[in-house]
Amino acid sequence: MEDEQREALSLWLAEQKDVLSTILKTGKLPSPQVVGAESEEEDASHAA
Repeated sequence: MEDEQREALSLWLAEQKDVLSTILKTGKLPSPQVVGAESEEEDASHAA
């Protein structure tokens, strides 16, 4: 894996840690409202 790919993956994993944690703990996807709210926050942070 290239350095840029590794860095991009690590950043994505860090941004998605709450969703990934829920999946690992419960074995289920979190509710769409939770995922949607987090992606909106992510979009806002990328726009800044």
